[in-house]
Order: sequence, then structure tokens, then C-alpha cells
Amino acid sequence: LVSREQLLAQHLQALQKAQPEAMPPPNALDALLDLCRLNIDPEADSSADSSADAETGAAANTAVTWAARRPYPGWLVPLPVGYAAVSALYVPGSVKNARDDTAPFCFVESVLSLGEWVSPHRIGAVTELLWHHHAQPEAGLYRTSNSYSSSIDTPTSTV
Repeated sequence: LVSREQLLAQHLQALQKAQPEAMPPPNALDALLDLCRLNIDPEADSSADSSADAETGAAANTAVTWAARRPYPGWLVPLPVGYAAVSALYVPGSVKNARDDTAPFCFVESVLSLGEWVSPHRIGAVTELLWHHHAQPEAGLYRTSNSYSSSIDTPTSTV
């Protein structure tokens, strides 16, 4: 399991470019959900008779096929990569029912990113599989990352 944070950023830019008038504009969560869910879109079958009904104006025998939309190759998954503080740091013992009354306490939420399951033969060096922690206590951010870089050219999204 490797980090594909760059792919998430690339897809976010593609969504924002494809939907510039959207209010609110697409954000990182929209991009993550778009990549991690199964998107099945209708595609009009070009071989079907597309003559319109004279009375209703609707297409008479329009056949539709359904196909999964996957803008990038690979097995992409949402990936928790750490946590971020959503409250101030409380003094030990001041928060009722905390697990440890001797340690400072802070409410946190998960930080999500994009990951990809990669076959071992695609790994260039074992260091690409190692995860490292990065802490920014003053910002309340504790997360992990790895140095995987895809050796395959990733096509641009067709969002």
C-alpha cells in the first residue's frame, strides 16, 4: 500500500477545471470520493436507431450501455494517514472519561489521503514501501507519508 497523494491533487485540479462554475467548488474530499467509489455512467450506443419520436421528441430506440468510469489505472483506496487536532490541548485530568488522566488531552479527526495497492514487481526500491511519520505539534498535525513515485506514466483524468 503506497501513497498516491500527488494523484489526488492532480484529480482535484481536473475536477476544478471541469466544473469551474460549481458552487461550492470541488474540494479534496470531493476528489477523494470520486476516485474511491465505483462510478458507473451511461453511454449511448452508437449502433442503435436514434430516430426521434415525432410527437414527444424523445429518441425511439436509444440503447444505453453502462460502463465503469476509472480515470486512472490501479487499485485506488481511501487511506487514513494520520490525525489533526480539532480542539485545544487540555490539561491532564480536565476532560471527563479520558483514557489517561495523567496525559494532556486533545480532540482529533482522521486525515485521509489516497493510497494504491501496488504489485511488488512495480516497486523500484524497498524504500518506496516504508512509511515515515511527520509531526507538527504546534499545528496539531500528526501524519505519515512514503516516497513512492509511480514509474508508469499516469494519464490525465478525463473528468
